[in-house]
Amino acid sequence: MPNTRRSGLSPDKRALLDLWLKGERISAPPIERVGREEPLPLSFGQQRLWFLHQLDPESPQYNVPAALRLNGELDRSALTAALSQLMCASC
Repeated sequence: MPNTRRSGLSPDKRALLDLWLKGERISAPPIERVGREEPLPLSFGQQRLWFLHQLDPESPQYNVPAALRLNGELDRSALTAALSQLMCASC
């Protein structure tokens, strides 16, 4: 990495880069579960969608239709489980 790009990194990122360049294994701390007592803040993408919806509630811009043809035997239980997970992702 050119020195000018490296100098733009924070000290922590430079240290991680040095370890990575040496071929050392880098591990991240475990992700901790967050309480659900209060609503979680929206992500940047969610904020953007909310904002665009406020500007034009009738816009179909983020409704992207698509079709997919699958060949082979259908595993109905796997399909049911996958669709259930998709529908409950925001539950």
